[in-house]
Amino acid sequence: MDYKEYYKELKKEIYTVLKPQGFRKSGSCFRRELENGIVWEVEIQKSQFNMPSQGWSQFTLNVKAGLFPEPVTPLSWKRNHPQLCGNLGTKADEGWSHQHWYHVLDPADPRRKDGAWSLIYQEPGKDWQEKRIPCPMPDEIIKEVCGLLIEKVVPFYQSLQTLDEYLDTLEKAEELGLSSAVSYEDCERYAEIFGKRFLPCLDKYLGKAVEAARWKESQDMSQYDELLQQYHKKSVEEHWNRAKFYDNLKERIRR
Repeated sequence: MDYKEYYKELKKEIYTVLKPQGFRKSGSCFRRELENGIVWEVEIQKSQFNMPSQGWSQFTLNVKAGLFPEPVTPLSWKRNHPQLCGNLGTKADEGWSHQHWYHVLDPADPRRKDGAWSLIYQEPGKDWQEKRIPCPMPDEIIKEVCGLLIEKVVPFYQSLQTLDEYLDTLEKAEELGLSSAVSYEDCERYAEIFGKRFLPCLDKYLGKAVEAARWKESQDMSQYDELLQQYHKKSVEEHWNRAKFYDNLKERIRR
C-alpha cells in the first residue's frame, strides 16, 4: 500500500468538504480566517510511531479555533496559536475530548481479521497478550472522517463566527471537551475586546491556577535531588504568578 498516495487522497477528500466553507489548504492543515480575527483550523496529525514500511500507519484529526490580533500570516501564526483545541472523535453527538486514532492497515495485510487488527504485545513481567484494534478498510476511514466533518465539524464552526459566539464557546470550553491554551497576551486581548464579559472565564482560569499551585505545594519533594526540588519550586511559583496575573487582570477590568 502506498501511504503517501493514501494521505494525498485523504487531504483531497477533506478539502472537498471544507473548501465550500471557505477553508484553504496548507500542508496537512485546513484553515479559514474570518475578518473579525477568528480562525478555524482542521489538522491531520500523524503518529510519531507510524511504520509504513511495515504496512501500518495512524492519524488523528485535531479541530481548532482561535482569536488572533491581526490578519494571519505565517509569522503571526507561528507567534500565536489557536486557543481552543479538540479532537474529531468517532461520533457526531459527542464532545471534542474523545481523541481517536485511525489505524490505516494495508487491505491485504494478514493481521487484519473481521474489521480489526490483531496486536501482539508483552508488558514487563507478563505473558504475551493479544489486543484487537478496530481497523476499517482505508477507504472506509476516509468516508467516516468526511462524514464526521459534515455532521459535526462544519456545524461547530458555523456556530463560531461572531465574537459573542467565540466568547460563549471559550466559557464552555471545558464542558464541550475543548482544551484551552490561553496565554497572558490572549487574556489581555480578550479583556480589551470583551471587557467585563470576560470575567467568568478569568474566574475559571484563576481557580485552576490556584488549585494547581496548592496541589504542587502539597507534594513531598524531600526524597528527590536538589535539581528536581528547584524545578518543583519554580513550577509552584509559576502557578502562583499565573494566579496573580488573573487576579490583577480581573481588578483592572472591574475599574
